[in-house]
Amino acid sequence: MHRFFIGQKLEEGMTFECPKEIGRQIVTVLRMKPEEMVVFFDGSGYEFKVKIKEIIRKKNCVLEIMSSDIPNREPKRRLTLFQSFIKKSRFEWMLEKGVEVGISEFVPIITERSLKKGFNRERYEKIIKEAAEQSGRVFLPKITKLMSVGEAIEYASMYNNQIFFSSFEHYDSDRVTAYPSRTHVALFIGPEGGWTKDEIEKARRAGSFLISLGKLTLRSETAAVVASYQLLH
Repeated sequence: MHRFFIGQKLEEGMTFECPKEIGRQIVTVLRMKPEEMVVFFDGSGYEFKVKIKEIIRKKNCVLEIMSSDIPNREPKRRLTLFQSFIKKSRFEWMLEKGVEVGISEFVPIITERSLKKGFNRERYEKIIKEAAEQSGRVFLPKITKLMSVGEAIEYASMYNNQIFFSSFEHYDSDRVTAYPSRTHVALFIGPEGGWTKDEIEKARRAGSFLISLGKLTLRSETAAVVASYQLLH
């Protein structure tokens, strides 16, 4: 069934007019008819089976929530990815695949060797929403504003966890699984040129656990998805 995220609280038995953007997609793009079913999720962890009750002026519809469920799909561990801001197409690919593997939050960071402009949060939120709909997520991952490395390390400290850094030259282990189990992990991925010595020192002073993903050189976006999957699954 087609899945849609809706930014309002849903409950069983509700009847409501569909938000215009979703309604247009259901009626004019998918050409669905009354009595057909779709799936909605509202970011609460619930998933709702929804029946189309009525088509309104050939461009929207009235919906009725028939049942709800809490699917067991989300990873048990929460992961916040602190991703160095990279080339637009690669950053967007990383967001899509990151949602698919189960990342809870994205924090784009500006490093000494990363891109400094072109950040479009509204577009990235749309990519995240569509990836969550497609992949079966029941929580909608968030994306924050751009942060400096120092701001990001301070932000990560609120999780009361060690911070992961992906590094190819300076590391404590070459196995992600060597990191002690935590319920919420902060994973930092650097730019194509790697972290500078100063950035690595900041990570060390913050109590970070530094890892390598192996002897091969991965693109930044590839490293983000590979490391995230290993940590979450």
